Amino acid sequence: MVVVDWGLDQPAHGSSVADGPRVPETADRLPEVAALAGQGWQLSPDAPALAFLPAVWPRTARTWVRDRATRYETRWSDSGPAQTVPWPDGLYEEMDAETDALLAEAGVPGRPPGRLWLFRPPPRFATIDETVDHIARLGEPLGVDVSCDARFVEHAAREVARLFA
Repeated sequence: MVVVDWGLDQPAHGSSVADGPRVPETADRLPEVAALAGQGWQLSPDAPALAFLPAVWPRTARTWVRDRATRYETRWSDSGPAQTVPWPDGLYEEMDAETDALLAEAGVPGRPPGRLWLFRPPPRFATIDETVDHIARLGEPLGVDVSCDARFVEHAAREVARLFA
């Protein structure tokens, strides 16, 4: 059984904006995220298969800011060019519910809402993507695929702990 820690008692990074509406920026373009990126922090991958990652990443190498970013979708039409439009408000809750259901199937409790997680990579790795690729490669001979299921969560938690030991 993997012990997960969503940092419910972990305050937001000091650069986090305390309150306010969504802004018309993607997560990577938020000023607070850009400032943290300049200090070596990297956004957590947003792939549903990796939604559990903040809960197994060490507290000393993770932080979060309030999620005030806007997500966009592309709408296609036969009668004109494709349009990129912001998600409607209800879609945020729907996507959060789907991700939390996926986590529940993997035995991981739901995430605290409204957080953008940022990580520092472990020693030897330049990026979070490089780290995730390494963890995935180590899982291949074990028959563990990158997916939000109990086997991959356990594998990733074990490898993250080893990489930061």
